[in-house]
Amino acid sequence: MEYENRSSQGLRQFRESTHLIPTPGSEKQRPKRYDPLIMRLWVVVGIPLLMIGVAIGLEAALAVSGKTGGFGVPPPLVFGIASTQFFISFVPTILLVPVALMWRELDWHLRWYQPYVVLSNGNASAEESLLLDYIALGPFFTLFHSLKYKHRVIFWSAMTALATYMLQPLVASIFQIRLLQQTNDTTAISVKDIGLVQDVDQLNAFVAAAGFAEAAVFNDLPDPPFIQGGWAAAEFVFPTDPVVNGMMTVNTTGIQTTVNCANPAENPIIGGGGSNMTITSSSVDGCNQTVNFDPTAANQQYGVTNAQCPGNSEDIRFQPVMFWYFHLRADNNATEAKTVFCAPKIKAFNIMATANLNNGSLASVQPLNNYTTANNVTGVPLSGQAYNSYVIVVCIICE
Repeated sequence: MEYENRSSQGLRQFRESTHLIPTPGSEKQRPKRYDPLIMRLWVVVGIPLLMIGVAIGLEAALAVSGKTGGFGVPPPLVFGIASTQFFISFVPTILLVPVALMWRELDWHLRWYQPYVVLSNGNASAEESLLLDYIALGPFFTLFHSLKYKHRVIFWSAMTALATYMLQPLVASIFQIRLLQQTNDTTAISVKDIGLVQDVDQLNAFVAAAGFAEAAVFNDLPDPPFIQGGWAAAEFVFPTDPVVNGMMTVNTTGIQTTVNCANPAENPIIGGGGSNMTITSSSVDGCNQTVNFDPTAANQQYGVTNAQCPGNSEDIRFQPVMFWYFHLRADNNATEAKTVFCAPKIKAFNIMATANLNNGSLASVQPLNNYTTANNVTGVPLSGQAYNSYVIVVCIICE
């Protein structure tokens, strides 16, 4: 700009030189107005319409899902690198990113241009125009300054930008996984069958069963796989596909064991004296048995012996047994005796067994009919009889 000095006043006075600025269009075509992409009309209108469309789509999907019980997803790994739960929380967040980004970009541009808009209207103070840096304030503090200067557009823009931060946890909770019952047909391969183990005479199975029974009592252990109460089902191979809380029902074979233990018909009788005493007891089935023991060996004694019962097998391995208990009180030397008679029985069935796919535990056993195939359990040498475990033990589910 040009100026001239006036020494008499000692001041500088400036003369406007705006006449030197060419008028747009006089020498060349006026430059095209610049509009940021995010502030163009089709973007500003399109973003809300897109959000409305997504909301309508979600509501329609939820309505259909409510009638059909939801949409099925492959369990439990979708892509083999993460769980289904991860993807239903992560994918909606990815879909939200473009919408949140556009809203925040729009808010950023509005806060950027606002001082110039105020300046163009005229009669604006420096604090409300050029010195008002909404970009440095950020969307949160912008709320308070926009209310102070009554910049309503900036206020709602910053409010919308802040709201997008809350959309992420909200959109991650749109979808949820519910475990529903589903029935699939598959083929199960049985790897066990009814029969005696080859080392049945060595009592290995009995010792293992007795050890587990003792541990189960002291530690409250559940039944082993394919065992439930008095039932033992033939083991079968589970499908390899991963299933959550799945149950499998298979037609297979099994054995039902009944211990048939009962108290004696009358209180046992203690006889004899000195170092040779006897306990005599009778069962409700007419079994009579007498045992000899030395009371001086210990104050508490117990044992088991075979019981002679009318009509039972002459083979000692299949006869009922009597468990006896003797106690000598230390205070008055009084003696007590208790007995329990057990006549175990087994029976083979074709069953419908339902097992848990997670641990193999039996959930239920439904007998269908008698197992009639002859083998060394249903036929010779057992002929359907149960070992009393006093002499020998039977493994009811063997390879």
